Amino acid sequence: MEFVAYFAKTTETEESLSGSDAGSDAANISPAFVQPRLEDIINLQLAQQENENSAISNQTGFDISLLSSDPRHQSQWLRVTEWPRFLEPHKHELLQVAALVSLPNLDKSYEVGCPGSSDTLLSLLLDSLARVVARSRTSLQDGKLNAFDQHRLNSSIAGRSSRKPLLHNLKEETYKKYSRVLQHLMCYVFRLAWLKAGPKLHYRLTEGQAVAMVDAIGTAIEMSSGSGDGQDRDCFVELRKKLDDRCLVLMVSLPDHKLYGDVYDSIVVSFLAVMGIRQDAAYTNAQKLFEAAEFTPKLSALIKMGQLLVAERALLAVEFDEADVPTHALEEMQDRFMTKDSRSPISWSLKLRAYGKTVKDNTTSLGHIMWSDDNEVLSYKKMHFSMTGLRDLVSAEVEAAQSQLAELLLVPPDTEREKVVPQFSLRSIIDDPSESAPGWNFTCHLQNEVLHGHRRWILDRILKETFLRRDFFENEETAKWRLQTVGRYLSTVDTFLERLLLLVHITGGQPARGTELLCIQHSNPEDGSGGRRNIFVENGLVSFVTYYHKGYSITGTTKIIHRYLPREVGELLLYYLWLVVPFLGQISQLAKIPGFKQNSTPYLWGEFSIPRSLSLWDAKGQTLLKNYRQKRIAFPVFDQSSPSIFAPYFPDRNALRFSSTT
Repeated sequence: MEFVAYFAKTTETEESLSGSDAGSDAANISPAFVQPRLEDIINLQLAQQENENSAISNQTGFDISLLSSDPRHQSQWLRVTEWPRFLEPHKHELLQVAALVSLPNLDKSYEVGCPGSSDTLLSLLLDSLARVVARSRTSLQDGKLNAFDQHRLNSSIAGRSSRKPLLHNLKEETYKKYSRVLQHLMCYVFRLAWLKAGPKLHYRLTEGQAVAMVDAIGTAIEMSSGSGDGQDRDCFVELRKKLDDRCLVLMVSLPDHKLYGDVYDSIVVSFLAVMGIRQDAAYTNAQKLFEAAEFTPKLSALIKMGQLLVAERALLAVEFDEADVPTHALEEMQDRFMTKDSRSPISWSLKLRAYGKTVKDNTTSLGHIMWSDDNEVLSYKKMHFSMTGLRDLVSAEVEAAQSQLAELLLVPPDTEREKVVPQFSLRSIIDDPSESAPGWNFTCHLQNEVLHGHRRWILDRILKETFLRRDFFENEETAKWRLQTVGRYLSTVDTFLERLLLLVHITGGQPARGTELLCIQHSNPEDGSGGRRNIFVENGLVSFVTYYHKGYSITGTTKIIHRYLPREVGELLLYYLWLVVPFLGQISQLAKIPGFKQNSTPYLWGEFSIPRSLSLWDAKGQTLLKNYRQKRIAFPVFDQSSPSIFAPYFPDRNALRFSSTT
């Protein structure tokens, strides 16, 4: 070996130097010469060991330990799922196993007229599955299954209905994420059971599953072979409906069986194990399988989408004359394989999800927030910002908002606002949260006399001041407004509201979600619809109360959340509502600006539609913070860090914990 040869050569050199023929040369050797030789030996030893380890790794592949034998690193979650037992025979081909559930490139259009193409068939099946999911959602939204059926569908106990109906009005992004799990399942069944591709994983199909798979794929073959032969539209629609029905029957048949032997006889249970393989499993030191906190959302997706498909299958049973009414088919399927004691793949998923949530709730999460020794600098992941920077940001924004408010109140630049604008004391403002009269807010309260009689304050100021009339009116005789000036004023309103939105978000306690902030109403709706106002004044503090929270679409329950604004921000909001909002309603009627309808909306940020405004909220948040990036702060960082920032000011930590979950 190289090291032995080197050591032998070194020994010979030492002997020759110590001999009689070395003469005075041996005496001239410096003692320091020994150190580099020892260092070279150590370096060679390390290099040799690294070469041996690399050779072993290249021969056997990367070392995989799906379940650690070290008691200090054992995962009870993996023991419960039994994934290591199922995947152990294939531990050196995990990438090939994971490829069974990978989605094809759906952006590429499949080639028609090629019945032998597996990519064509899989694309047809995935397209059909997407239509089936959309059809299921539409059926529930249209009330084809009544409230009693939906309560029964949401139950996990045989023969009993749930206290709540099935909540199917999920967000579009949630449906996309959940549908993706069904797409993975379709790919897995098609490749493993039909194409016999990839590693030979263990599974057993029931007779019903095999027949349903043959029917669905056979219809896909028929559709692909006939899609280019000029068939008429009606025939194509009929064939597509046939494919959708058979795809639905196939997907419902997959969890429809009992687990009496090995749970991995089920192709659905084996699919869950394959879905548990991490994408970075190819790395030598990477964790190969998902832990509970990461995997439970996939179980929830499978269960929720299974409920939707069962609902649509019950409707299809009536169409096929298998049942008189959907209720009979629904109750039979629900009790047979959709409850936690039915010994089915859904039962397995329910048990794993319940256990996974328990593990998640009792496991310490990774910490991303760190404070400096003086509690001045906060680090969140790779971003840092200081409390001084945060205070400076808020102070600068309040000052800028006050300047913009002065512009909206038409205060000349060289004039103090207090000398022009009527004043009030926040502590003297009285509010009545129980008042439900249409169009009512705190400015209408009888005891707030200081606020009365100012609805036309800005308009009267324009009419009385000569320089303002010249600026706002193009022709005073015909009362023709100068649209350029009005447009500039409305642009100032927009920038003021953007800044106010930022201040409300940062200073209003635990940051609200976009759906909460965008739903704030300053007055009760005129038509009586759309709920109640959200802005109140209490003991000199302005608060906004929201009812919506991020779990509403799942739980169906609301939480009433009070958020209080600092005095400076509260005054900005009250002046805007007291003087500016009435003027906006008046100018929308007088100036006749196309698309501007401020007088009819009670919403603080203007009329909107929820989906459009949520996307605008994300974009606006990024735009607002472009000017503040040098301060190392952004919405996501502040939102995640706020519980830690506010912690010293919360004597009751339970209150802080509650606010952070909403």
